[in-house]
Amino acid sequence: MQVEEGEGDDQFTVRVETAVANSLGIPRTCHTSADKTEHEKRYILEQASTVTPQLSQYAGSPELQRMVRQVAEVLPYVPHDVILKDLGE
Repeated sequence: MQVEEGEGDDQFTVRVETAVANSLGIPRTCHTSADKTEHEKRYILEQASTVTPQLSQYAGSPELQRMVRQVAEVLPYVPHDVILKDLGE
């Protein structure tokens, strides 16, 4: 695609977004990569705040700690207590 005569950057961006969305068969959204990052942060904080106290009895398990470290290697941005909660479910 090329910028049409008299078309500003914002207009061109919307046209490209619309063309890509139509090509993929999905609706065009106004979300940015910054919105995605903010959503991830909020999700992680929400998950961390819902960790149940019952998991603390398993936290000392060497096998569970090994699994937490293994998951953290792949997902370093996820807090250990969230991984621990997910493994405990």
